[in-house]
Amino acid sequence: PTALIAVPAALLWGASLAVGLILRDADDRRRSALAEARTAERLRIARELHDVVAHHMSGIVVRAQAARVLAGRSAEPDDDVFREIEEAGSNALTAMRRLVGMLREDTVPEPVPASGIRAAVLDAAAGHDGVAMELPGDLDRLEPAPALITTVHRVVLEALTNVRRHAPDAADVRVAARVQHDPVADVLHLEVVNDGVGEPSGGGSGYGLVGMRERVTALGGTLRAGVESGRRWRVVVRLPLDREEPRS
Repeated sequence: PTALIAVPAALLWGASLAVGLILRDADDRRRSALAEARTAERLRIARELHDVVAHHMSGIVVRAQAARVLAGRSAEPDDDVFREIEEAGSNALTAMRRLVGMLREDTVPEPVPASGIRAAVLDAAAGHDGVAMELPGDLDRLEPAPALITTVHRVVLEALTNVRRHAPDAADVRVAARVQHDPVADVLHLEVVNDGVGEPSGGGSGYGLVGMRERVTALGGTLRAGVESGRRWRVVVRLPLDREEPRS
């Protein structure tokens, strides 16, 4: 009788151990995949640092050269030029601190792919046929920070890549970007919507969404993604815009 009980108990113990090992292996694989995804983004930090420094320092150099020319023509210093140099230097330091903070938090943006929001969206959508664009003209009057442009580019690129991967039969794919005016700070509202979505397969927890959410959050924004009625998938991003950046 003891043997008859011992054998099933041993089998049950062995099965439980096997299930535990399988679950642990799956968890280890997921952690490893997340770590690899973050490490891959971290490797882009050198290019991003170069682009940000070059963007701001070139402005400082141009303004300093203008100040020298003006100083030779007038005995009175031009306070506006020096104020612009000070602001450009401050912006450079802010961008550098933000990048270092992102590096410490394992959230690293890509190099600046374009000169504006519209160009970033169009660049990210290149190669994805049949995408409808809603990009109003007021986007061209903005001069957003390089980090915001790279985030917009990354979000659109990742979202459209997910459409191709998870909804290859999608017939309606739309990308829309607009500025929402707010008394405190204007907000860039970005949406990527597609149909042809099958059954939910993970509650929006893919590695691509993890990276997008980290980028958006690092800039003080929010990201929402999920399935809607009519087998549609919607990604909604809201990013604050600096009021000092629009052109006159």
